[in-house]
Amino acid sequence: MLDSYVNQLSSATLLSIVESSQNGIVVLTAVRGEKEIIEDFEVIYSNTQAKKQLGLAEEQVLNKRLTAIFPSPYELLFRFKQVVETGLPERFELPYNLATALPSIWYECAVTKQDDGVVVTLTDITRQKQAFQRADRMITRLHSVLDSSPAAVCLMDAMRDPETVITDFRFVTLNNFFSQMVERPVEALIGERFLSIFTSASSNGLLETFIQVVQTGIPFFIDIYLEEPALQGWYNVTAVKQADGLAVTMLDIKDRKEIARLRAAEEKLREREHFICQVVQSTPDVISVLDLDKKEFIYLNKGTDLDDPDSLEATPAICYTEVLTLIHPDDRALVEAYNESFRTLPDGEFNTVEYRVMDETDTPVWYKARGRVFKRDHAGRATQRLCISQDITQQVLAGQQIRETAERLQAVLDGAPVGIGMLVPVRDAQGQTVDFWTRALNPRFALRKGHSMSDMLVHPFSDLFPTFHRSDLFNQLVQVADLNHSFRKEMYINDGRTKGWYQLSAIREGDSVIVTSVDISDRKQAEDTVQQMLNGSMAAIAQLKAVRDTDGAVVDFVVKAVNVAGEELTRLPADDLIGQPIQDVLSEDMAPLYDDLVDVLITGQPLRMQFELTYEQVDYWFDLSVVKQDDGLILTCLDVSEIRRVQQQLETTIGELKRSYGTLEHLALIASHDLQEPLRTIQALGDIVISQYADQSGAGNVEIVHRMQRSASQMQLLVNDLLTYSRLILPQQAFQKINLETLVQEILAELSGQIQEKRAQVVVESLPVIRGGVAQWRLLVHNLVANSLLCSRPGIAPEVQIRSRTIAGRAAGGIAGLEANRTYYEIRISDNGIGFDANEDPDHIFDLSQRLHPETGQAGTGIGLAVCKRVVENHGGIIIAQRTPGEGTTFLIYIPVSGRQL
Repeated sequence: MLDSYVNQLSSATLLSIVESSQNGIVVLTAVRGEKEIIEDFEVIYSNTQAKKQLGLAEEQVLNKRLTAIFPSPYELLFRFKQVVETGLPERFELPYNLATALPSIWYECAVTKQDDGVVVTLTDITRQKQAFQRADRMITRLHSVLDSSPAAVCLMDAMRDPETVITDFRFVTLNNFFSQMVERPVEALIGERFLSIFTSASSNGLLETFIQVVQTGIPFFIDIYLEEPALQGWYNVTAVKQADGLAVTMLDIKDRKEIARLRAAEEKLREREHFICQVVQSTPDVISVLDLDKKEFIYLNKGTDLDDPDSLEATPAICYTEVLTLIHPDDRALVEAYNESFRTLPDGEFNTVEYRVMDETDTPVWYKARGRVFKRDHAGRATQRLCISQDITQQVLAGQQIRETAERLQAVLDGAPVGIGMLVPVRDAQGQTVDFWTRALNPRFALRKGHSMSDMLVHPFSDLFPTFHRSDLFNQLVQVADLNHSFRKEMYINDGRTKGWYQLSAIREGDSVIVTSVDISDRKQAEDTVQQMLNGSMAAIAQLKAVRDTDGAVVDFVVKAVNVAGEELTRLPADDLIGQPIQDVLSEDMAPLYDDLVDVLITGQPLRMQFELTYEQVDYWFDLSVVKQDDGLILTCLDVSEIRRVQQQLETTIGELKRSYGTLEHLALIASHDLQEPLRTIQALGDIVISQYADQSGAGNVEIVHRMQRSASQMQLLVNDLLTYSRLILPQQAFQKINLETLVQEILAELSGQIQEKRAQVVVESLPVIRGGVAQWRLLVHNLVANSLLCSRPGIAPEVQIRSRTIAGRAAGGIAGLEANRTYYEIRISDNGIGFDANEDPDHIFDLSQRLHPETGQAGTGIGLAVCKRVVENHGGIIIAQRTPGEGTTFLIYIPVSGRQL
């Protein structure tokens, strides 16, 4: 979609806009000589309007130098060089003759820099020049006619009060005869009030008559006697409405013979004035004469509504203010500065300005004003300026549209994620394409090729890429240019500067070839990496593509890709698998799988299953997973035959373990009942012997009986401990939360008698809440605390400390069995007892029937610490003992913080 949009912009929209422009547009590139000095300019493009304006055919313009087109191009050459070197745009007027016998055509040249050249826009201003000339001639003739008249002629504007009532008139212009008649210079009279000269006009009814003429529009003729000292006498006065004022003719009728001639002259004057006004007002341009000192319009062929050709100015001062209010606020200061610029403008030169006027819908209308000094005072100072304003809205909008379109196109091109270039074929004399050069491109296109944008625009491809003619890309582009083919292909390019994989596509558009390029080197490398990873996988992986009929129904799948493990599983090479229908690949035993594959594609629900196959009388088990990918599937198949065999063996072992547990439970039952009964009988018989035959047997025999009872008790204790240990080997109940601090307090309460007897001090610090078996932890803590009380030093009160902390495995000092990245509870139980022998192996003390201090004769079976170790191991932990002979023993228990769920 992006390619199509760019193509449309570049070939259709942009070219259509430029070609439909009413202005001539010429693009020239600099021709540089030695030391890169600009010697000339060469035309690389001109639109139809430019060739029409220059009166030249395309072959006389395109690829021609400036010096070959214009006979005296040196001023143009100098101006163009200035634009290229400074980068600043320039405007100037250019007279041009299509033929020596024809008058000059005037163009306004707008020159802007474009890369290493210029873009020239030619606007025909001949009408403006001619309008200025006609206006000058008309105004000059008007003044000549007025000054040659024997009658006093003046033009006056009405003066109104705030209620728009006419109270007087102001002189706008007058002839020399009028000036002589009132004995005042022309300059002194312009702008003067009528009643200040004709003081009797209010009393003799002349002022009221003039007001009626303005209000009714009916001309007035009267013979009147004027009493002013300089004018005393009879005059024939004619008043004709002119806009919001009067044209007044005063004829001295002392000599009646001259009346007819004067009236004829007056009529002729009115006709000439009307003719001039009609000519001036018929032009679509706005013509104005502005008094620079008074800021009043001396003449304005349009009213303040510049779109109304029939209205003339009202009062000059008001008209100028109203015109300023119509000008766009941002341009008012520009217009004011433009008017002031005439103060220093030499005669014969023109000033131009472009500004906006807001119409009745607040839409800006563009005008271009061109003016010159119209009048100077006796000191040579400019006092009036003549200006012609032309509506250039269409030209401005067209220029803006061209610029905006070009900017949008370039923005789209620059922001495109792909390289885009417009190539123009270079053909030999036989019309065969032999090379290409770049007409336009975006930065990515230049970047992908390893050259700058300027290099790409000025050099043919064969200069930039030495191996271009021998490449497949050149042949593909030639087919696009000559045969109107299109192509889309992934190519590996290696021409020395550009190296990598590219996805290229090209189509012909007009006389150009539009090429898009995407650097897919990273993707290709990723694909290779993925393929290597897939090939390194133990699982067979295959990509399937759905095959559909004309109705869109799935009729089969074809293999698109397969890894090495897939080849090994199917015992077929990849070349034989890729492109094959899956129903041909599946064995008869696997045929039902096809329906499952179709279900995954339709529903999108993944499939996971295991199946068994027999190959060459050997059973194989496979784990298959199927997931949907676009309009296809990804199959992953893993040979789990060995896992299956191990699993079966494990199930057999588990069965044997269950039978062993049953046997162990039976032995435990025997130990708890059958072995206990003879021991209780021995103790009972001993009690009978002592109670009934102690006096007859003597002290020695009684001691033997006591020793027999103690042995039976020791045996009974051993049986109980073995029973306890055996129960720890059996499967345990589910773990639950245990508050160790609460549990320890309960155990201390059970041992309170021994604690008081030994006068022991037990300190318990904050202990955690863990998950475990309550009975097991009760046994563990009870054994360790009781052991600390039992192994106390004679004459010294036992001190037992129980505390905990959280510690990482790596910070535990390298204790074997702890995982470095796991967190543990460290539960420390220490005492100040007799400790154990320094020569004793700390791990050996946890063995069955290993007593710490047999020489002391203390009671015990040596199984208690073995029970403790078994409890800790049941909770996934480790227990170690630290010895300090003569000072005590410390047991460290490490339990994983997360606990183990059973």
